[in-house]
Amino acid sequence: MADVDVLAESQRLEQVWKLRNDQMLLDKDILNLVKPIPRTDKIQWVSNEPKVLYETSCALISSYPPRFRIPLNINFTEEEKKKISKAERLSLGIFRNLDRRQMDRGENYWLREFAYKLLSGWSAVFSIVKRNGDNVDFIADIWDPITVYPEWDATGLSKCVRSFEADWPSVEALLSNWKSKGWSIEFEKPQQNTKLKVVNFWLNDRGKIYNSIWVHGKEIKPLTLEKQFNNIPILVNTVGVPDSTADDWVIRRGESILAANRDMFAYTNQMVSLMATIMNETAYPNIVSQTVTGAPPIKAEGLKGYGEWISTKIGEKIELLKHAATPAEVTVLMNWAGRQAQKGGLPDIVYGGVPVELSGFAISQLMAAIRYKIAPYLVTMQYVMGNIAINFLELYRKGDTQGDFPKITLNTTNPKELRKGLFFVEEFSPKDVPETCFVEVTIPITSTMDKSQQIIFARQALSAPQLMSRETLWDEILDIQDSEQEYARIL
Repeated sequence: MADVDVLAESQRLEQVWKLRNDQMLLDKDILNLVKPIPRTDKIQWVSNEPKVLYETSCALISSYPPRFRIPLNINFTEEEKKKISKAERLSLGIFRNLDRRQMDRGENYWLREFAYKLLSGWSAVFSIVKRNGDNVDFIADIWDPITVYPEWDATGLSKCVRSFEADWPSVEALLSNWKSKGWSIEFEKPQQNTKLKVVNFWLNDRGKIYNSIWVHGKEIKPLTLEKQFNNIPILVNTVGVPDSTADDWVIRRGESILAANRDMFAYTNQMVSLMATIMNETAYPNIVSQTVTGAPPIKAEGLKGYGEWISTKIGEKIELLKHAATPAEVTVLMNWAGRQAQKGGLPDIVYGGVPVELSGFAISQLMAAIRYKIAPYLVTMQYVMGNIAINFLELYRKGDTQGDFPKITLNTTNPKELRKGLFFVEEFSPKDVPETCFVEVTIPITSTMDKSQQIIFARQALSAPQLMSRETLWDEILDIQDSEQEYARIL
């Protein structure tokens, strides 16, 4: 392998994705309801609509536990079926363990953390399996996409840099972790309040994976061959416009769920601020008094809730300048912007403002509008989680440089229990992973709160004329994962 200037490559990739980062920072300001710097005495209001849209979308695609499925071969045996079933439960147990790992570090549960990042248009997950004494750690760390700079070629991810700045306590913790792995690290403590730049560089050189780490311009880990990997263990995915011919294509390679409504949010803020300014100026009347001396007859501080006090001498005339009322066009534009915001986001009725009872057709149209908007992000989430699960299973079956991984015990479900979702402790070994496996992940856009409505819908679909088969309804509507157990119970 030819020599690689890690810092030069990192700077090049950071420059390539600079426009993306600039846009992501602007989106973060919109999402965090950052008010603009006041330049006049006019009122500046900021709508909470972008945050509501983002949080609602995140809840829709991360509130329900994912389902893991591994397909069987056409001519499967009973033993193979049991092995596939056990591998599915292994995947479930691994992802439950990821939640515990997240919570131990003071973070949110894994699925929500991942959904929140992906709704920005980008996601980056570092996934590995490593030995920890007699245990095995399954790691799927979710990185902030704004710190990750990828480069792809015809075969996949060829280079990837994670670059970020951190304070000394954070860097000291990283150095301590690396020293525990046996690395020889000599690093002098910098001056107080100095931000240190950390660069984690990955390279795929025709199937050989190399990694190097630098801190504050000092090489901590030289470019090292990582024999346990066949590809860079970072999954970088985007949801955006596939066009890559325009000069600023990097902005739209991954687009936030807020992208369609950026202008609508700005228009709404401008018009609401205009109306608030006019209201503030005209809400209280001015007081005009006439006296011989021109002095006010009473003290102004004794009056509350009025605009200005204007005192004149007897015989003097004054003409008050009246503010214009809010133009009618503002109301028209507000209604237009509201409709456009719903087209670019979620219908307003989703948030609970339902004045009348909705028909079945209206509800189906409402659900369709929700699905159309969040489907690209949901599908990407499912594919990425499926790839992570496959990597976990294959790495666990393969082992590491020290040999096979030990057996592990995880929380999963009881395959013989009619009531699904209960905790069940089960032991797994690398032999439980099939030789060839493909994991399909399904995340329902629903919650456990509307189960009664789902049952009513399923009963209606089964009545004459029957619209769906019983098994399809079990699978798609009622989320029953083991239909054979239900058949056995009915018989």
